[in-house]
Amino acid sequence: MSRTARKPEDLASVGFEGLVQKVETILRDMQDGGRGLEELLGDYEAGMKYLLEAERRLTDARKRLEQLDPVSNERRPLQEE
Repeated sequence: MSRTARKPEDLASVGFEGLVQKVETILRDMQDGGRGLEELLGDYEAGMKYLLEAERRLTDARKRLEQLDPVSNERRPLQEE
């Protein structure tokens, strides 16, 4: 059974969490095997588009947070729980 490669949808309509979920799904599917080279390349391309958009949104959010803290222009690492 041949599956087709994913084509990224309009990224503006996908929230940040949705982007992360799509990347995770693509990674899981790629790791499961059974996909041809063209399908894997299409999946990789779609995954990278989702990942780059998520990274862009994180960068924008970081800039907004820095603007909200006018006292310090230092970059402070986010603390993990």
